[in-house]
Amino acid sequence: MKCNTKIRASTAFVAVVTATLAFAGCARETANERPSENCPPSEQVVDQRLLAWLSKARTLHHLADMSEADGAIDRAIVSLEQLTGAEAPRAPEADEVLADTYARLADLRVRQGDLERAERDVDQGLRHAPGPTYFHGHLLEVRGLVFEKLSESLSKAGKRAEAEEARQKAIRASLEAVRLQDEIIGRTLDNGSAPRGAASAYPAPTSNKRDR
Repeated sequence: MKCNTKIRASTAFVAVVTATLAFAGCARETANERPSENCPPSEQVVDQRLLAWLSKARTLHHLADMSEADGAIDRAIVSLEQLTGAEAPRAPEADEVLADTYARLADLRVRQGDLERAERDVDQGLRHAPGPTYFHGHLLEVRGLVFEKLSESLSKAGKRAEAEEARQKAIRASLEAVRLQDEIIGRTLDNGSAPRGAASAYPAPTSNKRDR
């Protein structure tokens, strides 16, 4: 596991935004416009505020991508904080995007050495992904990176006991992420369909002890 892993907008994040925006094109129906025959039947009306917010999220993540490519981590963080710092629609899709955005922010802060704020970002992200979902597992993965980097820092400072404690926390967070993703994979195979992140019907775990 490398602490300098660059986490851009995840495949799951892109899938959530793309699928929702694509569905919007199918859902539009006015007196002069009918949905395409290729669109799935649905009576759901897509919330325009949600669509605008998701489009904004996609753009801000793209700007963060461009900043990362230029090596401007501070600028990438500013772009993502425009998303997390503003009011978001109350919708499962928004929660999924915010969880993924907080995971990315945490990774960027790890690369800056700001481990305290990185851990806070992980905690904030978990509020948007409390159940056993890909997004929850991804945040645990990032938590593992935070503790791994902390272990390295403590080791360099000669604090061997504290470094080993942080290292064990990194291992536990990573193993829990793997366990959770395995659980999701197993349920997907059992159900014959893929769960939708925070929108899935999986019950919340009965216990969720987190390392701090």
